[in-house]
Amino acid sequence: MAAKNKPVEELKVADLGIDAGAVGTAGARQEITDVAAAEARKAGEIVEDDGEAYQRIVQFLEQLKVI
Repeated sequence: MAAKNKPVEELKVADLGIDAGAVGTAGARQEITDVAAAEARKAGEIVEDDGEAYQRIVQFLEQLKVI
């Protein structure tokens, strides 16, 4: 547990020789144009295993193009 007691060195942007305008929001090359809420999740499907349930699962994964 020596890591708990080890001091953490804090550096500022100027200490690294980097222009403050080149990092963070000011230096970002992307721009957020829109924010939207995620779609509500749909209810899942319960697959009862009667010995052939694997076929339903494989079919479902094929529809999602996972396999």
